[in-house]
Amino acid sequence: MLSALRIVELSCTIKFQQSTHFAFIGTTLRGGFGYVFRRVCNGLKVSQPDGTTHDVYSMIFDTPVPENSEIMRKYPFSPHPFVFSLIDNNHDSCSDEHHKRIKIIVVGNAIKYIPYFVYAIKELGIAGLGKHHIPFNLLSVTDSENTLLYEHDKWLNLDGYSIIDNNKIDNLSSTLQLKDNISLKFLTPCRIKYQGHFTDKIDFHVLVRNLLRRLSSLSYFHCGEHPDIDYKLLIEQASEVQTVESNFRWIDQSRYSTRQKRSMSLGGVVGSATYEGNIQPFIELLLWGELLHVGKGTSFGLGQIRLT
Repeated sequence: MLSALRIVELSCTIKFQQSTHFAFIGTTLRGGFGYVFRRVCNGLKVSQPDGTTHDVYSMIFDTPVPENSEIMRKYPFSPHPFVFSLIDNNHDSCSDEHHKRIKIIVVGNAIKYIPYFVYAIKELGIAGLGKHHIPFNLLSVTDSENTLLYEHDKWLNLDGYSIIDNNKIDNLSSTLQLKDNISLKFLTPCRIKYQGHFTDKIDFHVLVRNLLRRLSSLSYFHCGEHPDIDYKLLIEQASEVQTVESNFRWIDQSRYSTRQKRSMSLGGVVGSATYEGNIQPFIELLLWGELLHVGKGTSFGLGQIRLT
């Protein structure tokens, strides 16, 4: 279904130089990262197949929608090809309160710029995180196979990133023993719009619609393929899957964008839901959704889901 989609999952271990607590570290990281990434790239430009050039910062943060695009022609930019989150979504995933492990998912064509991602994280540690500019040190970076890529300010492996692709997702899907129901946890605020409004409950067909939109867009703009998907059929099948139990609550939060000079609302639903019906056609979507999240604000770590 998503044969061209490919990602690299980076795990960055950082150590704060003082005790700290962030209510939701993804938004704080993403805000500071964007500012530092622009400085790190410093106008670096790359040539495109059509003969045009784009600077690296714009390719990552303002990926343009081509005039001849088959999708999203009404939008100026395509989805960001990266996701930030705190590993395991808790604050004790390392041995003490000073250490955190940050997960960065890098998608498709952006994989070639991973050294810039890592260097930007290092520089962000020097500048400090959050409004109090709390400094941290980047200790190490590993990939999904736990291969050590970077440690003590040195690159140990620049070319051997472990790629997660559709073959790996298919292999994982084949190991799952699913019957006719599945439970999902919504770990970080999930901002999903349905019929023009943000919803405070997530029916299965609404989740599938948003996963199809997000994953197909990432595949098209960042992996070079328009997926061959029967959207109408999948949505019809998803509409037959019922919510048998749910426990959702809305969390309000916001952040101030220094680039846009305005406050941004990042509220969404967290909780859990159990769905019943023919789940099998959607396992691939759900497994990709675990990695790439769903809804709006995914680059900030929002919309993180987990199969249970």
